[in-house]
Amino acid sequence: MERRLRSAEFPEGGNGACRMDMDLQSIRVMWDLKSCGLLLVGLLVGAIAGVALTQLSRKPAEPRHEVRYNQYPDYDPQPEQMLYPDGTRLETLYPDERFLAAIRSPETISIHPIGGDGKVVLDKYRFSSQGATPTKETATRLVHALCSISSYEPPGKACVFDPRVLLRLTKGGVTYDMMFCFSCRQIGASHVGGADMTPQGLEVFLKCFCDTLPNFKELHEFRRQSTLRRKGIPVREKP
Repeated sequence: MERRLRSAEFPEGGNGACRMDMDLQSIRVMWDLKSCGLLLVGLLVGAIAGVALTQLSRKPAEPRHEVRYNQYPDYDPQPEQMLYPDGTRLETLYPDERFLAAIRSPETISIHPIGGDGKVVLDKYRFSSQGATPTKETATRLVHALCSISSYEPPGKACVFDPRVLLRLTKGGVTYDMMFCFSCRQIGASHVGGADMTPQGLEVFLKCFCDTLPNFKELHEFRRQSTLRRKGIPVREKP
């Protein structure tokens, strides 16, 4: 009788126990897969939350100021676009912190005219390697002009960039170069940053460069013409 009951419970003998073991293993596998799925979902949700928090905590990008061409006064119906927006600072013009530090307190200053031996090359422009060092008074005036927001205006003139002077600053063993075009009042920099010169900034930079390069006739002619225009006197170019 006992033997029949056992045969009724487990008609296939020991295979019933094996089947139970397999069912338990299947449950464990399904549980492990479910746990892995929950873990992956948790990691994914955590990653998304981390990205969202990073984006929320990030400082919003400063909107780019749309600057229209400002070489001629009568073609733009929105002349206010030729002005810097409220809150524009020197850090806006020179976002490279090291470059800005060199502008504010350079360790050395040298001024290089276009041409010469052409050993100082920036982009496609070649300048003399024999740079002139400004006097202490001129260096102070130059740094004042570089650090004054009044020296700059938004870029945008329809003009071919034609620099005549390279200003070289050094700070912490790093060299920073700035090229000055006086026909369109543009400044080109070796590092991120730069702007155009206002008429007032142009006057200061020209004086600094002319005082340091007394034999650069072309530069002095630029200054003569600029001074006449500022005074409202018709300009007659020298033959």
